[in-house]
Order: sequence, then structure tokens, then C-alpha cells
Amino acid sequence: MEKINLYRKLDRWSGIKFDHVKVIKKSNIDIKNEGGDLYACDISETRAQLFICHLSSDTNPDDVVAMYNNWVKEYSKKIKPHRNLPESKK
Repeated sequence: MEKINLYRKLDRWSGIKFDHVKVIKKSNIDIKNEGGDLYACDISETRAQLFICHLSSDTNPDDVVAMYNNWVKEYSKKIKPHRNLPESKK
């Protein structure tokens, strides 16, 4: 997934502050043949998880997590000023 596509996905859930990514492996599959799923996560009280993509078994999960963590941090810095704006009065 390209960075812009991740940003679009995060934009759809703008009410949640995703702050890191992690790989989650399903326990009901043979983990030797599956790389797991990559999720953007929120450590607030919502503990939201947003699916990003499936990882193939030949993918280095540490490299992918590092890249996506950088992108999520960049995204958070870009939108932070906009989130603190008060809502307009109706």
C-alpha cells in the first residue's frame, strides 16, 4: 500500500487517533504459511484497530511495521492542528 492510500484510510476514521501499527497473527491458521495482518492501532480507551493489509509469509514484518509506523506518525503531525480547531457554531 502506498502512503497516500494509508492516509485516505486514516482520514475515513478521523475521530480516532491511530498512533502505531502492529502485526496480528490469527491463531486458527498455520502461521508458517501466513505473514499475518497489519493493523493501525489506537491506545486510548477505544483501543481501535484498523485493518491495513495482509502480509505474505516472505515479508519481513519488522521492516513493514517500521515503515508504517513512520507514516502514521507523519500523518498525525499533519492533521494535529486541524483536530484542535473548535467546531463552528450553528
